[in-house]
Amino acid sequence: MSNSVPSVKLCRVVIGPETAARIEGRFHLREIDTVAVKGKTMPLRIYEPAEDELPHFAPYAEALECYRDRQFGAAVTLWEALADDDGPSAVMAARARRYAEDPPSEDWSGVFVMAEK
Repeated sequence: MSNSVPSVKLCRVVIGPETAARIEGRFHLREIDTVAVKGKTMPLRIYEPAEDELPHFAPYAEALECYRDRQFGAAVTLWEALADDDGPSAVMAARARRYAEDPPSEDWSGVFVMAEK
């Protein structure tokens, strides 16, 4: 078993909508996903803050829009282009790929239900 750390850039900080609202204008925010945390019924949007808008923020947002519009193949293409250097893109590309192969039900809301906290 290897102890090597992947070279993928992970989110250092993930914040919820209340914190995002408080720091808006002082930090750039990348919306990562909408999730329902285990034990909670209301989904919430999660964000990654950064001092500067990073180059992957705009294509990530475009991929997220495709994903929510059920254009999973387009989302995969966009996220895979970012995935080598961006952990959230790698995670979302894998999820979109699964949905491209086995689409969610028609009532799918785009919310990812987390099984663990």
